Amino acid sequence: MAGWKDFLVELARKLTPILAFVVLIIVVVATVGANIPPVYQTLIYIVVIGGMVIYAFQVVLNVRRKYGERVQPPGPQPPEQSKTV
Repeated sequence: MAGWKDFLVELARKLTPILAFVVLIIVVVATVGANIPPVYQTLIYIVVIGGMVIYAFQVVLNVRRKYGERVQPPGPQPPEQSKTV
């Protein structure tokens, strides 16, 4: 059992909260899926797919932010003002 605990702790450190929630839901559905009433199956699909879409959106925003800063040239520099005395 200690192996599972170490695995889950390491997984929790590496995942974002949204992705951890989605993984948890998938694990629960995989273990007790046969006992879930059909009425709630659509809700589970919506939650899992929605969580994955939110996670993918965050990744895309981070990548755009990272590469967007690198690709864009720096803005025009204001001219230096010389002081005349």
